[in-house]
Amino acid sequence: MGATPRPLVAEAGIEPASRSLLVSILCYLDPMTHARKISKARLDYLANPHKCHYCGGSILPRTNERLFETKKKKFCNRHCSSTYNNAAFPKRKRRPRHCFICKKRIEYERPDGYIRKLCSECLKGYRTRVGGKTKKQTSPRAICSHARWQTRSRQQRCISCNYDRHVETCHLKPISKFSPLDQVDTINNPKNLILLCRNCHWEFDHGLLVL
Repeated sequence: MGATPRPLVAEAGIEPASRSLLVSILCYLDPMTHARKISKARLDYLANPHKCHYCGGSILPRTNERLFETKKKKFCNRHCSSTYNNAAFPKRKRRPRHCFICKKRIEYERPDGYIRKLCSECLKGYRTRVGGKTKKQTSPRAICSHARWQTRSRQQRCISCNYDRHVETCHLKPISKFSPLDQVDTINNPKNLILLCRNCHWEFDHGLLVL
């Protein structure tokens, strides 16, 4: 009975819509016929699979995935899908950034995604103005930022353990030891700044490391 459903249906003169329904019923009644039909369709698809719209690779069915679900796919994985769709249909356009002081357009963007507020020229002038202020007039965050800017041209390596993946700017004389009337340029004097990794920095601040 497994090999006779199609000839019997074709000889009965049934319309195509009813014929496909009857074939599905016969395949359901005979599981072996249904299994052979699915296996043959899967083998035919594997012989000539659909191609990914982005990379051109074959779109293959996953484990326990139905064949009709595989045929509906246009990409082989999520990476190809997101890369293709984001390039072809961007969600939003990046707005141009302008300097808060001179209103010029900021062309350079940092690779870590930080949104700059000042252009290079105004940023340099800002650093100079911060250096001329006193400790009382400047926030601790601005002092530390100015200290990092002072050591930007040095080799980014810990002077204690030679670690170079991540270093921090450390003050030999702590900021708390300076008078509120001392200028930031005095606090962040290059002779008072060293580069340490995070572990060595913590040990130096707690008196466990002597330089």
